[in-house]
Amino acid sequence: MTKCIAITNSGSQCSRNAIASAEYCKQHASKIAFNAMSTSETLESEYRDFANTANRFMEACAREIKAVLNQNQIVLGVPLEHRVKEWSSIAEKIQRKDLALESVFDLDDLIGFRLILIFMRDIEVVDGCLRQQFNVLECEDTSMRLQDQQFGYQSFHYIIKMPSAWEDVPTLSHYGEYKAEVQVRTLSQHTWAAAEHKLQYKNSLSVPDTLRRSIYRISALLETVDLEFERFLTDRDNYLDTLDSLTNSVPINVDVLRQIHLDIWPIENQDKSTDIDLSSLIIDLKKFEIENSESIIEILKKHKAKVIERDRKAVEEARTHIKKHGEHFGTSTSRIGSGVYFTHVGLTRVALGFEHGQKWTEYNSSKQNFNDMMCVRGSVSSSKQLLKHIRAILPESNSSIMILDNNHAHLKAVPGLLDMESDIRSKATILGLTVGWIR
Repeated sequence: MTKCIAITNSGSQCSRNAIASAEYCKQHASKIAFNAMSTSETLESEYRDFANTANRFMEACAREIKAVLNQNQIVLGVPLEHRVKEWSSIAEKIQRKDLALESVFDLDDLIGFRLILIFMRDIEVVDGCLRQQFNVLECEDTSMRLQDQQFGYQSFHYIIKMPSAWEDVPTLSHYGEYKAEVQVRTLSQHTWAAAEHKLQYKNSLSVPDTLRRSIYRISALLETVDLEFERFLTDRDNYLDTLDSLTNSVPINVDVLRQIHLDIWPIENQDKSTDIDLSSLIIDLKKFEIENSESIIEILKKHKAKVIERDRKAVEEARTHIKKHGEHFGTSTSRIGSGVYFTHVGLTRVALGFEHGQKWTEYNSSKQNFNDMMCVRGSVSSSKQLLKHIRAILPESNSSIMILDNNHAHLKAVPGLLDMESDIRSKATILGLTVGWIR
């Protein structure tokens, strides 16, 4: 029989025999189990007491992370993920890893964030963002756990605490003992992590021999995606360097058009979120047989002064409208406050209007059904009632897109919607809604 390994109050080893398949005697095993239960109850009580505060700390960190990513023009592959660990998950982790915790705040991942990036090069930028905004206690590159011939989970894990600047902010200063784990990885790495979690293939030993070759191929392909994106971005950077000065006429593409805008239009009017409109603008240009940089540059320079003046007047009109009605559709209030109305794409379209006159107006109206959005502002329930009304008077709208976002609704324009605008506005007024167009 094996002796119990417990140490008595006198400092000597327990003289009793350990129970079968255990290290302790029955009495000490029961005492340890009771103490563990008591500790678990204490930790759970602490967790319940501070769960709401932990959530507020999480939300404060989320705002900081989103703000610094936006400042550095980092676009996530999926929305920022964050959570406060559920007590059931904490209890399971304590048992599974046999953790001896004095406080739930000892857990590095009590609060967790996940940043899933599109490109590998963004990881270095995000590293700088996190170090700029927070006190980074630890940083681990999990790929360093892998040997050359191994596959597996790859991610950067940071343990952060609040920055010292928060100590001077009364609403934030009490978060000093809170920590959070931030996981940073690419979409490809996240695909592997999600599949690995689902399949439970944590390493090559976990994989059946008949499937091992296939799993190696998948791992290699996902790493190749990241590497090829990096190669593409490097080639694109080299190409963009040649566009710094458009001295020769070149065929129009998205990158050429973006550079022309930067060269001609005020930087204040730029809105990177509307860069997607460049592709549709190129379609417009080709419709008017404008297919090279020389042609569009000539038009923009020719009408630049009138376009800038039109932008100024649009701001004045919008400000007047806001004073009378409290809001304005067509651009954001922040842009109006900054003294700009049109984006670079919008300025170019204004220039095309000056250049082609009625022909441009007719063309723009003909494609309105495809590009414009009717924006409804008010309660979601009222917006749904309006949509039901629109579907009744305009069956074609059944195939349109309705996007509800807090107190906004966007209805993609369909044939006939403009003709029914007066009826729709009347119904919207009855429902307490405001209707406008986003163009």
